[in-house]
Amino acid sequence: MDDHGSVAIGKVALRSKETLALVQPMGDMLVLHSLRWPDQIRTPPEWFPTGRSTSAKTSSPRPSS
Repeated sequence: MDDHGSVAIGKVALRSKETLALVQPMGDMLVLHSLRWPDQIRTPPEWFPTGRSTSAKTSSPRPSS
């Protein structure tokens, strides 16, 4: 997977409930990210920080390597 730059998508059963998941290589490990269906995502309240900068400059959350 790492050689091709690809990831895998599948279903995983957690607590007797199936969930959509993404598997990707990270170094010597495989990392599983559980994904949400659109109906499981709620709009955050107004007071909740979104992580978006209000300044004119845009910055990357990760340093480039």
